[in-house]
Amino acid sequence: MDILHEGKNNLLIFLGTEDKYMPKIIEVLKSIDPKIKLCYVCVSTTYDDALSEFEFRGIKKKRLFFIDTLTSHYQKHRKTKTCMFVSSPANLNEIQDTMKKAIIEKGCKIVIFDSVSKLLTYTKPHSIIRLAHKIVIENTKTKTIFILLKSDNIPQEENKQLIKDLAMFADKVIDLDASLIL
Repeated sequence: MDILHEGKNNLLIFLGTEDKYMPKIIEVLKSIDPKIKLCYVCVSTTYDDALSEFEFRGIKKKRLFFIDTLTSHYQKHRKTKTCMFVSSPANLNEIQDTMKKAIIEKGCKIVIFDSVSKLLTYTKPHSIIRLAHKIVIENTKTKTIFILLKSDNIPQEENKQLIKDLAMFADKVIDLDASLIL
């Protein structure tokens, strides 16, 4: 899956189901040049869990930088050089500022946002769309991948509308389950 190298593709949307999307994401990560620094924004899981999953699947820690939106929301986090912690997944401005910082300070060239759908648990759809718009405008030299889940423990109508609205900003929408470009 070499979609990251085709044309502009500054914003990609990957659609998947919660139980099947991670193997496809691992496949994408493995296809990216190992010299490229990746930033992984954790909304679905904590930094510790995501790091364990990636290391287990052969993704080297040195090429990853994380933004953890969950840990600080529930407990005190430990200091680490490979992760920045934000106070809450509901604080979209802090998430965006932390993404900018990771891009500048850590040299991240690709940002993977897992999962944008989970943000519906913490905030309203229009706030998420506003965040996406800002990311598209401000991160013109960085590729961003939004992972959206087709089925989850979130309001389905809001999620369907969010997918439709975010698709307007995307260069490509890729259904990971069908492996078709929509």
